Amino acid sequence: MLLVEKLVHNISLGISFRSLNTSALVCGINKYTTPTRDFIVNNDILKEIINSKKEIIGLKEKEKLEVVYTNKNPRHMELMGFNKPSGFSTLYDHRNFYNKLNLEITNRHTNAFVENINGEILCYASTCEPYIRARLHNTTDVMAVVNVARILAERCKQTGIIRVLWRTRLDRTTEKIREFEGILINNGIILSEPATKVLQGPSQTLPPARPKRVIPRIMNNSQRRKGTIYRKDKKGFINEVCLDG
Repeated sequence: MLLVEKLVHNISLGISFRSLNTSALVCGINKYTTPTRDFIVNNDILKEIINSKKEIIGLKEKEKLEVVYTNKNPRHMELMGFNKPSGFSTLYDHRNFYNKLNLEITNRHTNAFVENINGEILCYASTCEPYIRARLHNTTDVMAVVNVARILAERCKQTGIIRVLWRTRLDRTTEKIREFEGILINNGIILSEPATKVLQGPSQTLPPARPKRVIPRIMNNSQRRKGTIYRKDKKGFINEVCLDG
């Protein structure tokens, strides 16, 4: 092991600096002047040299198993509250949601559907469906809204959606809207989404932040002249230095 450590030390001292930028060459290699890419390239070159030397020495390492993780739940960020879309503040309809609940009551039909941030309709229920319309006396009254809400709640749970964003410009004091909200809540649908969670602390994949610049304090004339030579004495001082030299 001591032989390997000495080998790595000697290689690190004699490594090439062709991949570094101008600031790193002038100011030296440190965590502020050297970009992350230069560190990555430098480490790759060092690993190749170490591996070639180990092959020459005959040093073998244990084979490491590569663990490949496959995410089988694409909605895990949504369920935990992370990575929530923010949208644009200038839009008339804000797009800061995962899944949004919509209700449309026209002169002929009642439609309710859930859409995601991409505009895709995940599940819906409407009086346009013949099996629903055949059992209603009227397709726009309170009972139509109640039955559409009940069917939509069952379809949402079958799809795997239990939380939706409910934001409407309709009058929420009317009987239709109050019954629509009450039926969904009684069937286990939460009409709000969790607040956006932000990961705290600096990222582990980025270089450390630059130190805060300290602004120098204001100096008066006496402090500025400290350690300097007056102009009238400068000529004599230069002559004395030249004579002493």
